[in-house]
Amino acid sequence: MPNGRFNTGDLINIMKELVVFDLDGTLVYGQSQKLFLGYLIGKKLIGRLFYMRLMMWFMLYKLELVRDPKKPMEYAFSFLKGRAEKEIASIVADFFETSLRQHIYNDAKGIMDKHRREDREIIILSNAIEPIVKKVAEHFGIVGYVCTRLEVVDGLYTGKVLDIVYGKNKTASLKRFAEDQGFDLERAWAYADHSSDQYILASVGHPTAVNPTPKLSRIARERNWPVLDLK
Repeated sequence: MPNGRFNTGDLINIMKELVVFDLDGTLVYGQSQKLFLGYLIGKKLIGRLFYMRLMMWFMLYKLELVRDPKKPMEYAFSFLKGRAEKEIASIVADFFETSLRQHIYNDAKGIMDKHRREDREIIILSNAIEPIVKKVAEHFGIVGYVCTRLEVVDGLYTGKVLDIVYGKNKTASLKRFAEDQGFDLERAWAYADHSSDQYILASVGHPTAVNPTPKLSRIARERNWPVLDLK
């Protein structure tokens, strides 16, 4: 995985077009990591004070007042320190089946199927942590993804966040992925919902704002980007 961010699996690019899907608000109704934390408090894996502090951060994120989420993310996932990868994979699998699966937009699969019929390659690009993104990718039958990864040493999480995929860094990560895999972003498609994703949408030839936040909605109107509302 170049630079510790990419999962390319069996991706094969023979002059294919790339399709990029954001996760939260685009494929999933709400914030996957917020839902995960709610699941964790229900399982008593984190405390209520810890949870309330994080909910304040998610509120600020939704209001588009957060510029760098790395510190709150490291705080949020500090509870993983010393836990084994296999243990967390099992927890995330249960979280997906009992909670996250019910928050996935049904229409998203139809959009993906349309692109697959056109023989395009689909990836997920997300600020969310790899265990969550990997599970959603498996659900949709997607091989590749670019996301925030957590440091693992000797099979155990250290509690550190590696190279968070957010804002302009998210765009830089996509560009590195495209260059590494030989995709032309001028021919690429992208779907995203948040104003911080405007750089992603601006970097591709076929941008679409999905369930956009007010700020992204305004940007989409100014730039004549298509807007898609999933229910």
